[in-house]
Amino acid sequence: MSSLSNPSKKHITHIQRFIPTSWKSSLLPPPPPPTTAITTTTNKDSPTTIDGYPLLDSIKNLSKQGHLSKAFQTFSLLQTHHPNLTFHPLSPLLHCCTSLKSLPQGQQLHAHIISRGLSLNPNLGSMFVSFYTHCGLPKEAHVLTLMFLDSIDVLPWNTLISSYVKCGFHREAQLVYVEMLEIGIKADEFTYPTVLKAGGEESDVGFVGAVHKRIEETGLTMNSIVLNALVSAYVKCGEIAFARRVFESMVERDVVSWNAIMSGYVSGGAWSEALELFERMRWEGWEPSLSTWNTVIGGHARGGDAVGALELVSRMRRAVEGIDDVALIVSLDACSRFGFSGPGREVHAAAVRSGYDARENVRNALITMYARCGDLQSARALFYTVERQSMITWNCMISGCAASDASEDACLILREMVASTVEPNHVTLVSLLALFGRARDLRRGREVHCYVARRREFRGHRVL
Repeated sequence: MSSLSNPSKKHITHIQRFIPTSWKSSLLPPPPPPTTAITTTTNKDSPTTIDGYPLLDSIKNLSKQGHLSKAFQTFSLLQTHHPNLTFHPLSPLLHCCTSLKSLPQGQQLHAHIISRGLSLNPNLGSMFVSFYTHCGLPKEAHVLTLMFLDSIDVLPWNTLISSYVKCGFHREAQLVYVEMLEIGIKADEFTYPTVLKAGGEESDVGFVGAVHKRIEETGLTMNSIVLNALVSAYVKCGEIAFARRVFESMVERDVVSWNAIMSGYVSGGAWSEALELFERMRWEGWEPSLSTWNTVIGGHARGGDAVGALELVSRMRRAVEGIDDVALIVSLDACSRFGFSGPGREVHAAAVRSGYDARENVRNALITMYARCGDLQSARALFYTVERQSMITWNCMISGCAASDASEDACLILREMVASTVEPNHVTLVSLLALFGRARDLRRGREVHCYVARRREFRGHRVL
């Protein structure tokens, strides 16, 4: 997305020229629910009563269930019989429109709100800022936020920044933050974590440093949530020294604080520092989360410390009552990297006991582990229990055979793959070419070469 041009206040005034004066009246508090039901008459002898309460409950329930069309039909009925009650169901309706990205229905609600004179309500405005951003209309959300220039309320601005970050518009989130400060809106403890995430994703250490300075000026240096975001932002910018300085300055830390600083050392390859922090965390009485264990184990595995990784896996299994699929995959990766089939079988047993062995990502990791450990029989047994193999599953099996220099097995799996509905991709062919190159199998290497040359989709890939 290109850099966002800031709509001017003059542009907002131009928009407001088309809103009738009666709609701009000061906002009244929402009307209370009716004390009595409204009664209509179909004939002289049979009165029909339509109560507002069931309609409100119905709209709320239908919106929660995602039945937007039925919720709007009920809302129309509410407008007909209880026009003063239409303020109350706006929140669930708009949340449903946002989650389903239903632009026309959301715009209908916006028009209804303007016609009722509720357009200057900051809470409703924030909801519409989120709605327009999620519908891929960030400029409209920005224009809507600027309609609150006469208010010092930071909520619409926080919503806009948060919506930008959720949608991946990190640079735009930074620009909105700067603009907000320029017009005199003060950031709060909800603003900083979001803008720091934007700065970290952009690796903009200058921006993160400027936000850090303002945090110190506003006296939020005791807020652990803000400081955790600051540590993470410095880590993403590659400034581990600044991140460590913030971490050490924290009066109160939590598990998120420890995970943030340890992930920084792991991503930078500083395994000993990460392990030192891990031991210090436990010594200070903090119980590592699964995320902590996964970070440290994965770091040791990627750093080539097989023994250290497996020792941590064993410690984790004793310390943690239940493990998740991420922990299983990290443990299996450590085993497969160094050919440790014994510990790998123990992890497999843990996966079966926890029920995660049925998940595709765990099963693929198990196939890879057995194949890379040279146990192709177990790898094949797992592979053939999969009812419908995905591209990733086929590639795990073929790359595992290639890692074990099992040319015949790799070719057999390839023939089965071609006979199925799954076509080999560049990952498949790279594994095979590497295998045939090591085996000096020129004939099979040429067959793969011919296959690549005939397939148009491989043009542009550096498979050859």
